[in-house]
Amino acid sequence: MELIQTLRATVSGDDDRGVSPVIGVILMVAITVILAAVIATFVLGLGEQVSQTSPQINVDWNQSTDNLGNTPSTYSVGATHDGGATVNGGNINISASDATNINPKVGAESEVQSGELFAVANGLADGDNVRLIWESDDGGTTATLSDYTVDG
Repeated sequence: MELIQTLRATVSGDDDRGVSPVIGVILMVAITVILAAVIATFVLGLGEQVSQTSPQINVDWNQSTDNLGNTPSTYSVGATHDGGATVNGGNINISASDATNINPKVGAESEVQSGELFAVANGLADGDNVRLIWESDDGGTTATLSDYTVDG
């Protein structure tokens, strides 16, 4: 008889006995899942990897002929920040195949913004490759921001 009364109350909507415990269990599970995700992010170091991504910038490459009277001609190439993220000068390196002189134009403590010159490579030959390389603060990540091939 009690079972029939319980069923009638449930069907008619008059029985609210099970609502609070169900909502409580759902909230506890949700809180546990969120806490587990936050703790896992810190333990696995995923938060650090996000901040170590390379900056997105545009680079304008300028090439000129060295007026040294050499045959064949040698070239100078300059890399200028042409828009995008501001970059710490200490994180930027320029590498060039067969360059006789690489002259960085920014200091390690300076912030390089749009319109500023990164570096100049001198003594390059036709076909040499010049790369602008970003390195993370901890040295664990590097990325080529831009590259240029000398066209004589």
